[in-house]
Amino acid sequence: MTAQRRTENIQDAPLSVTAFTGSALTAAGITVVRDLGEVDSTLQFSAIGGIATVFMRGLGNPVATLGNEASVPMYIDDVYYSRLSPSFFDLVNVDNVEILKGPQGTLFGRNASAGVISIYTRDPGNTPVIEGMVGYGNYATTTAQLYASVPITDKLAADISLSEYNQASGWGRNVYNGDQTYLNYSFNARSKVIWKPTDSTTVKFIGYYVEQNSLQGVLTTPYAGTVGGGVDNSGTITVPPQPPQPRFYDIKLDHMPGVRTQTYGGSIRVDQELGFGVFSSISAARKTNESYLSDGDLTPYPLANYDTRPADQQYSEELQLKSKPGAPMSWIGGFFYLNTLGGYNPIHIYGNTFTAEGINSIRLIGEQRLNSFAPYGQVTYPILPDTNLTAGLRYNKDVLRGFGSTTIYTYPGGPLSGLGPSFLSAPPFDQTRHFGKLTYKVSVDHHLNPNVMAYALVSTGYKSGTYNAVSISSGALNPETVTTYEFGLKTELLDHRLRLDGAVFRNNLKDLQVQSSQMGIETVINAGSARSQGVEVESTALLARGLTARLSATYLQAEFLNFSNAPYFYQRPGGGNSLGTINARGNVLPRAPRESLGAGLNYVVDVSSVGKFAFDANVAYSSKFYWDSDNVISQGPLTIVNASATFTPRRAEALSIRLWAKNLTNKEYYSIEFEEQGPAGFAASPAAPRTVGAEFRFKF
Repeated sequence: MTAQRRTENIQDAPLSVTAFTGSALTAAGITVVRDLGEVDSTLQFSAIGGIATVFMRGLGNPVATLGNEASVPMYIDDVYYSRLSPSFFDLVNVDNVEILKGPQGTLFGRNASAGVISIYTRDPGNTPVIEGMVGYGNYATTTAQLYASVPITDKLAADISLSEYNQASGWGRNVYNGDQTYLNYSFNARSKVIWKPTDSTTVKFIGYYVEQNSLQGVLTTPYAGTVGGGVDNSGTITVPPQPPQPRFYDIKLDHMPGVRTQTYGGSIRVDQELGFGVFSSISAARKTNESYLSDGDLTPYPLANYDTRPADQQYSEELQLKSKPGAPMSWIGGFFYLNTLGGYNPIHIYGNTFTAEGINSIRLIGEQRLNSFAPYGQVTYPILPDTNLTAGLRYNKDVLRGFGSTTIYTYPGGPLSGLGPSFLSAPPFDQTRHFGKLTYKVSVDHHLNPNVMAYALVSTGYKSGTYNAVSISSGALNPETVTTYEFGLKTELLDHRLRLDGAVFRNNLKDLQVQSSQMGIETVINAGSARSQGVEVESTALLARGLTARLSATYLQAEFLNFSNAPYFYQRPGGGNSLGTINARGNVLPRAPRESLGAGLNYVVDVSSVGKFAFDANVAYSSKFYWDSDNVISQGPLTIVNASATFTPRRAEALSIRLWAKNLTNKEYYSIEFEEQGPAGFAASPAAPRTVGAEFRFKF
């Protein structure tokens, strides 16, 4: 694993980290990153507006507006991605996945205030490889994957990975017009070329293209037990109450929400061995073209619709100089630069709510340009034969410019027509803020014996300040900071048949960035302070020949310590929500279940005359949690069961057939919830129902 930006045994790393190989994830039925929460109890993974959002140890925010980067950043092949759709994270060519828990502010820098998910894809090797899969599931779902790798010369090798997912039948219907709901399509292409011009130089070229067209992960229905509708936000139009439809996956909307994205980019990595260490340069660029449609009132009436054109691009450069593997003292120093452009150009808002006021439409433009600079360094020194001291520092400097405008288009002869066919509601906004933060990490680890290691650490994290691109003139938020204290124990027992790791942690947060609402669009605000503390346990055990058990369990207490004037949404008598404020001190942090558990069994049996059978079952449980800071809407205790069976024939070991089922008990629950003022009320989007399918795999 490379949790400390160098290769080492996971049991020797003085931090809480979970690692999975690509083959282990496949065996457990984990085919996309959003399913990692089923095998790691510290994670809550979902998507809103077609963008991946992650919570870890109760920390994170679900708002996917442009410019608001996640508290749990994603890295792919050591490249930071500020914002990505879930379809980007299929695991067709993954070599391994590492989940680093707690702030990683020293080595991974900005926005790693809750943790990091780091994905490494396969490298092409010296042997030709062709692997593939075709599959079919319910809801007319077809999947296809292909991985091919070939050595071109003894110094040059290349691979390509292709995957397509097409769910052509919906989970339900839009009863307004009979259209199908929650369709999903994605295509992912990725290629890597490795060139070794000398024995001491390695160059990696990576290019990718990702396409998504999805009706999933968008707000479509009132949350169960709540009612939308009622008086619109202009106060002039009243529509009938709108409860959820009788069938869980049905909706009733006049404007179908959905998201389309096209993302492309690439990276170049150069590793040069020197006499005293290794120098690395990682250059990367990405651009996403996107359109996002939203029914802002979640009713069958055309009150408020949002057609959005996000702007999203980034460039990064990282330089590293680190010690050689096996050096008596390991060290790393580097410099990281990030340039991003994120926002909306434009958001087009229209509907009867605005017509009543003489407004034809509203055009919002809100964007932010970031230039971020960060030198960093970390060293691990053996202060005793079995004891190491690790210390690291990073200074983050962010220059953040927010700019935009609001244009109102009027109706001829309407009450605002005297202002002209269009006018600016306020002068254009253009503001630059500077943020700086020093983050650090100090840890001590001691090997009690070759198979038992204890560690203690203090680490800090920093999530940059940000503008709300949907209300750019409201100014920038303060950065979110966290200080973590952690004690852990890592063991390998019973002749390495049992791995048992545990950690006790406490996170102190200041100015945490949490969800709110502006004009029916998700925004972010600063809360005062909060605390997240708990215990987590990770284990794998070889119970018998071919039988492996895995366990991930977390007990968490996460609450606000200071949050005056927190937004408080409450139901109106005629449907929809009103907005007030409360003091949220003592409220539980969003998406922070007290108990969570992931447990699984994998059994492989070899029948000599027939072939190999592999069976896997996984249970993921979470106790009740609240969706929002006001603790109004909650998800009750939830248990999700997945299972699979794979057969590889003796006479054709390059072929296999796999049967699988997810959400085996067909639980009806939500993947996201969002509080809004007005007719939309407590808006939500359902998670997937029971899905089943079969796969045929081959490799040569």
